[in-house]
Amino acid sequence: MKVFSSQEFLFTEFNDPQSVQIRSDLLKLSSGTPLRVLDYGAGKGRLISNIFDLDGASQDKLIDKINYIAYDKFYSDKELCEIALLKAYGKSENRYFNHMDKLLSQYDKGSFDIIIMCNVLHEIDPKDWLKLFQKDGTISCLLKDNGILLLVEDHQIPIGEKAYQKGFLVLDTPQLKDLFKISEKDIDFMFSDKNNDGRLKAHQITKRLLMQIDENSRSKAISSVSTTAREKILEIREKEHNYQNGKLHGFWTQQFANAQLNLAELITKN
Repeated sequence: MKVFSSQEFLFTEFNDPQSVQIRSDLLKLSSGTPLRVLDYGAGKGRLISNIFDLDGASQDKLIDKINYIAYDKFYSDKELCEIALLKAYGKSENRYFNHMDKLLSQYDKGSFDIIIMCNVLHEIDPKDWLKLFQKDGTISCLLKDNGILLLVEDHQIPIGEKAYQKGFLVLDTPQLKDLFKISEKDIDFMFSDKNNDGRLKAHQITKRLLMQIDENSRSKAISSVSTTAREKILEIREKEHNYQNGKLHGFWTQQFANAQLNLAELITKN
């Protein structure tokens, strides 16, 4: 196995805000029995590596309260993620998977307390959302009846990307409520805003709510992205011309264009 230097492995500081945010939420959700947690789209294993390092600086150890499993459909970061698991647990066997059938050969459907999607949803083509969240969808099938999807996103994506053919869509709280038909009466839906600036948000969505998604709610959520993006673009164009506003203008222009491309495709298919 290749030996990685500390510089090669440290892809984020251990106390990066999203890791701290997720760790805090997991600690609040933990109880006497360790939580079975799936990191869906685990990548290099940044989250488990950072959780382990954060534990070293805290008296409250999260590692002892979670049974962490990593899944990623791509092989490119497999070795780094396995190193992160080795660091946290002393082994990576039965903790890392690239194929869902292999994961399900080891762990039962309906056995996960929490599934984490950190900076992942915007990378998934909306045409695949129903396959993930509907009653027989991948995510819903894995969760216990009282299980939770912990959805974490950076709502300004600091690095430009083209995650799939139609770019990317970042759904904020209103759009997620549209997507899963959530109302203010649904007290099992919660979210936190790390810095109270609308950027680093973590949403807790129960399995019951996830399964409410359908084709109409998907279109409604994407339409909401388009409307919000249009309003933001016009608002920014009235502001001072500077680097930060230029970045935001670029982000919202992409959001608007991507939402329109997705809606056009969905309408054509229907």
